Amino acid sequence: MLSLVGLGLGSPDDVTVRGREVIRRADVLYLDAYT
Repeated sequence: MLSLVGLGLGSPDDVTVRGREVIRRADVLYLDAYT
């Protein structure tokens, strides 16, 4: 399954509870940081 969790321009602390759950269950993560 592919899941996308968006943070917008916010802090990683602003991720939703559901987003945290999806991230926690993931086998592979890819982070594209905005600079």
